[in-house]
Amino acid sequence: MKIHSHDTLTRVLRDLVSDELGRLRHTDPVAVAQTLKNDERLGPDGFGMDSFEFMTISAMVGRMFHLYDLGAEDYLLSRPTVTGWRNLILELSETDADTGADAGTSLAGPAHHVSFLSSGSTGERTPVEHSRPLLVEEMQFFQNLLGAPSRIFVTVPTHHIYGYLFGALLPDLYFGVHDDALDVAERRIVPLRGPALSRPRTAYRRSGTPAPGTGDLLIAFPDALARLLQAGVLPCPGLTVVTSTAPCPPELASRIRAGGSRLVEVYGSSETSGIGFRDADDSPYTLLPYWNRDGDALWRSTGQETRGGTPDLRVELPDWVEWFDDSTFLPLRRRDGAVMVGGRNVFPRSVESVIREIDGVAEVAVRLDATDDGARLKAFVVPVIAGDTDSQSYHTLETRIRSTLSGRLQSAEQPAVYTFGPALPRNSMGKLSDWDS
Repeated sequence: MKIHSHDTLTRVLRDLVSDELGRLRHTDPVAVAQTLKNDERLGPDGFGMDSFEFMTISAMVGRMFHLYDLGAEDYLLSRPTVTGWRNLILELSETDADTGADAGTSLAGPAHHVSFLSSGSTGERTPVEHSRPLLVEEMQFFQNLLGAPSRIFVTVPTHHIYGYLFGALLPDLYFGVHDDALDVAERRIVPLRGPALSRPRTAYRRSGTPAPGTGDLLIAFPDALARLLQAGVLPCPGLTVVTSTAPCPPELASRIRAGGSRLVEVYGSSETSGIGFRDADDSPYTLLPYWNRDGDALWRSTGQETRGGTPDLRVELPDWVEWFDDSTFLPLRRRDGAVMVGGRNVFPRSVESVIREIDGVAEVAVRLDATDDGARLKAFVVPVIAGDTDSQSYHTLETRIRSTLSGRLQSAEQPAVYTFGPALPRNSMGKLSDWDS
């Protein structure tokens, strides 16, 4: 069974390599991708990775596509290019997946499973395994819901679950996995990431680059939608937009819908995949048709034995939700305290712990700061010498904090705005309160 077209799997691997290398080097993954060549050797003697970076990234590829199930992970070392890895995964997906599987494992390898990294409740990344046939079933539902697009614009990396579902699996359902079905140009899949999100619509016309338009499908997240709205690309009549990874602010959703676009908000997580959707303002989410409610949990029939030995998949919801009936609901708040910044889960409590360790910091509070330009973190810092209100002292401490965090945290985890004062802001009940940034 061929799991992807050459073009799709190449995009997934390029996103994985550039995103992970950007994470390891604390640099922009979009900039890394611009210099990455598909046939260039990865590693110290090629793309400039050191041995640790190469082994880390090759291990991620093996884990995502379950090459370890088949004992085939060593082949990644002998084919150290994006093209080589793509061909290896496709070859393995088209062979009998039972061959080389561990004893007692009936279905193994990339044809049957795919794993994604979840940040979990502590900010520590952990792999989450999914059944590929169940993910395909989910995308078949959305294929029918969304209709056939002229082009698909993808603003998210395709090695994370949301990007993989809507930027890899869904396009292959629309355009086919056989490379003689459509050539790359005709597949009409347009990556739209990084600085391109701020490109004005007039600049698209001047450069000849296609802009999202009537009949197209845009796969996005709230921060990307805000930037496209500022750039004048949105709203757009006749454009279908899918957004996920974080709640879409109601005023943003309303502006997009009022401009004639169809906006479909998808609710889910790395652990559960898609759970529900809505396509109207102020409406609850509708549970996807194969999920069944069981209190605060969900289950679905898999039609086959899972690795846990049970024929049904049961998941816990990532949020506290309000149920209106057994098929409609509204998410209320995260169970794990995470917030979404730039399409990534960020844990303010973990960021506070890092800042609190820095010399000169007595106490700190970190919160989400939602602005018209998107959501970032903000921090309120109490210096060790709380009575010292000298602006130069604050500036020196802020510089020290920013320098420390740049080497320890990802960009999305680093507060964009700092406020200093003699004590953390509290309300009349003594509880921590918000502050103006």
